[in-house]
Amino acid sequence: MSSILPALPFQSPLRLATLADLPSISLIATRGFYTSQVFRYERPLHAQYSSDTAEDYRRAFEKRIRGDQWVVVVAKDVGDAGMEVVGVCCWRLPEGSGIVGWFQQGGDGTGDPRIEPQPTPWISRDKSPTRVRLVQTAIQAAHSKHFPPTATLIVDMLAVHPVYQRRGHGRALVEWGIQLARLDGLGVGTVASNMGELLFGAMGFRGVERVRVRDEGEDDEGIEVVVVWREREVLDA
Repeated sequence: MSSILPALPFQSPLRLATLADLPSISLIATRGFYTSQVFRYERPLHAQYSSDTAEDYRRAFEKRIRGDQWVVVVAKDVGDAGMEVVGVCCWRLPEGSGIVGWFQQGGDGTGDPRIEPQPTPWISRDKSPTRVRLVQTAIQAAHSKHFPPTATLIVDMLAVHPVYQRRGHGRALVEWGIQLARLDGLGVGTVASNMGELLFGAMGFRGVERVRVRDEGEDDEGIEVVVVWREREVLDA
């Protein structure tokens, strides 16, 4: 086991996500992303199919909690029922990383998290398939252009429940990943929406490209996202 783990303890209010957190995480993602331009662009029928939105996020985060290429971290705060999960951040480890699988765990006794259940057919009715494809294509192109695949820790998703925003939870979640990247000699990158750009800028990320996502067959202007990057830091010996 890597020396990274003892050097990077989880201190309250942060901890690894478990499968038992999925109901809270899906709610946080649905409400936390709601004002994001990417959310509105990809999910034009959210108001009509809000339950599909929550289920779509539940499935997405379950895949990541079970997957050995991912690290999912949650933040907790005091709620009506005591300490509750109020924020979540998902990180994708670089190709060939020596720490792949070290943060993986099922967390609720349901069995080996590496054995994924057989997926059932699923189409989230709130989404525009064309717009989702355009956004994903733009993100993948940005990753290929700007992020070295074996030397980049990628911020995949970051959300904080609106009631608990502006309390430092988003910053704490990102800072945890920065510390992991520092210990493993990695740069950190993501494609940020309008919501995330200010936070990442305040934490030492620099914008490297602005990308316009637009369906040429539609009259609207689409959306703009920004590729941000934080250089790797070399620790003193």
